[in-house]
Amino acid sequence: MGKTPRMPDPISPWDMAAAQSHYNRLNSYGPNGNVVYGHVGDDGQFVAGRGGRDQQQAMQTEETEFQRQLREGNEAGTLGLQSAVLGSYGLDGEGGGALPGVPQIEDQNGIAQQYFDANVGLLTEHFGRDQERMMGRMQNRGLPVGSAAYEDGMRPVMDAQNRALTGLSANAINYAGQEQSRRFGLGRQARDSAINEITGVTSGRFSPSPLVRGGSPSNIDVAGMMQSNYDAQMAQANARQAGRNAMFGNLFGIAGAALSDRRAKTDIRRVGKTDGGLPVYVYRYKGDSTMQMGVMAQEAQDKFPEAVVERPDGLLAVNYGEIH
Repeated sequence: MGKTPRMPDPISPWDMAAAQSHYNRLNSYGPNGNVVYGHVGDDGQFVAGRGGRDQQQAMQTEETEFQRQLREGNEAGTLGLQSAVLGSYGLDGEGGGALPGVPQIEDQNGIAQQYFDANVGLLTEHFGRDQERMMGRMQNRGLPVGSAAYEDGMRPVMDAQNRALTGLSANAINYAGQEQSRRFGLGRQARDSAINEITGVTSGRFSPSPLVRGGSPSNIDVAGMMQSNYDAQMAQANARQAGRNAMFGNLFGIAGAALSDRRAKTDIRRVGKTDGGLPVYVYRYKGDSTMQMGVMAQEAQDKFPEAVVERPDGLLAVNYGEIH
């Protein structure tokens, strides 16, 4: 009874895990050092950026210039520690450094837009494939672009895409509020750390901050978005399958021989085919405005001659119970 609607491809566990990891393992840069995520290279070395399926993920801590000076100074027992710290912040009278400024609250709308732009590509890739598959099915059914039947066929796909984009926009707004607070906290932490370091070296009670700090960025549920999009595609495919079953079930449930002569019909448009390869059409009988669905007796006569009978008026009728 025509081509069975294609079910969406299952989501690759690797792709889901890689996407979730990529958008949540954020590099951290601060006055006391950096934390950079990457993977282990072929020679065992650290390589920044996401690796392939068979490459182990890794994390590397990096020292800032100040942290290196501090470590070497402690190891050598140098008496120039105070000068090095003050110099790194431009407080030794020679310039070169700067004390972190008072943190400012960043624009929430800008953060939300960044989040949306960073994640919308994951959805649009699926959107494009969905639209291409649906357009191909519409063209195979002989539905011209712009026709009412074509627009009806494309509407569930577009509705699902709009819902996914609306959900992404809501997530972006929520994320922006959390990220705004996080960034402000990092800025305040950087300034407080610098002030504590300066106070420590000038008072003789210096204790450097740890290189790797606690805390983590707000979680971005990329896996959840991918699963939601997959569920929406599956629901669309199931709905198309149910509609197809209902359409052909009603068609072959017609009792007796029904008028099906092409000469008695108008506004004929092909919409599918039976399992036996017989084309199926929608049409109106001449003089009747009701839209019908069925086969053409002339075509059925070639494949299933036993199903076609001639009426007294010379027109052909089809016994739908005899075709498949």
